[in-house]
Amino acid sequence: MATPSRMQRVPRIRESKSVEAAQLSKREWQILARLGEGDSYKEIAGRLGISVQTVNDHIKSLYRKLDVHSRAHAVNCYQKWIASGGAAKRVFNGALA
Repeated sequence: MATPSRMQRVPRIRESKSVEAAQLSKREWQILARLGEGDSYKEIAGRLGISVQTVNDHIKSLYRKLDVHSRAHAVNCYQKWIASGGAAKRVFNGALA
């Protein structure tokens, strides 16, 4: 009789905070929007007139507030928020944020 194969462990996806509940700063909203558009840290820095290190600091802060650990997860939270109509609530300097 064949032994049953081990079940592969499937990682659990934990729910992060909603984008609205995260209470992001204006700059964090702007950076999250640029991440959602696919911009690199360098492109975000140039567009917003800040250093790449400052972008990195803001990203660390928004990851903590959103309770995520990757760019992909943060962007996914943002895209869900956009799809739910949240984007109409926030516009800063002509950029979604």
